Amino acid sequence: MKRIFFASLTLSLTLCLCLMVEADDYGRRNPPPPAVGIGNASSPDLVVQIAGPRQAEPGDEIGRQISVRAGNRGDAAAPGTDGRIDPDNGYMIDIVLSTDGRLPDRPATVSRDFREDMLLIGGRISRTADLAPRGLRDYSAGAEIPRNAPPGRYFICARIDSFNRVAESDERNNTTCFPIQIRQPAPPAVGVGGDRGDGVPHYHRGGVTIERINPDVTSPGRAINIYGRNFGSVRGEKIVGINRGRVNRMEVLDWSDDRIRARVPDRLASGNYRVLIYYDDSFRTSSNSLEVTIEQR
Repeated sequence: MKRIFFASLTLSLTLCLCLMVEADDYGRRNPPPPAVGIGNASSPDLVVQIAGPRQAEPGDEIGRQISVRAGNRGDAAAPGTDGRIDPDNGYMIDIVLSTDGRLPDRPATVSRDFREDMLLIGGRISRTADLAPRGLRDYSAGAEIPRNAPPGRYFICARIDSFNRVAESDERNNTTCFPIQIRQPAPPAVGVGGDRGDGVPHYHRGGVTIERINPDVTSPGRAINIYGRNFGSVRGEKIVGINRGRVNRMEVLDWSDDRIRARVPDRLASGNYRVLIYYDDSFRTSSNSLEVTIEQR
């Protein structure tokens, strides 16, 4: 009886050992699939590059001088808000003004007045495309420096996936910056009569004053910003002219008491012109005038 018991026990142990060896060998030959999630190579990895001017003045719109490039270093596609993968959870890009280049872990908020780590006006790239693995995409954005930004050294930063909607393999490489010097603005130019570029004698009424124009070098069909004071909250009969020997009317895109956005005529020849604001279509009374340069592109 004892012999039968020990024989059965020996057989059972041998069978268990065989099964364990077989299972271990199967596990080596058939490893489990890797888990999907943060740290896994099959996740996207969003990065961003930004470059722009070295200096600007308060109130300058420098969006045309800024280049933004989004990239995906991961092995899986990243969804954009205007793509097909998952637009509800697509990435966006924020353009932020900072004094130290260290952004808080939250989306930036826009403001016309300067505050630390603010979203620049027009600085959220909200329509983005899907990014394939190792893919790149260039974007443009607005970037208006607040008019009350104190002079000094700043950083303009780009943060991709600012709302943290995309699960990435590395969440620590989503921000990059470049330095920019905000200069003290030049004193306002106040004209009293003088050349307004149309060859017609005129009277400059001192209330409406152009202080500066940005950009002051541009091309036909492009818009410029005219900064000053006492333009009036309503345009009324006023006309924006860009002159060199004759009056050329500019198309007004936006009007406020201290800023006018107007478009240069399409067929304007290259050269130096004077920009001014006429009080009405008699063209006899105007603001002072400032010079702009037109170049063909």
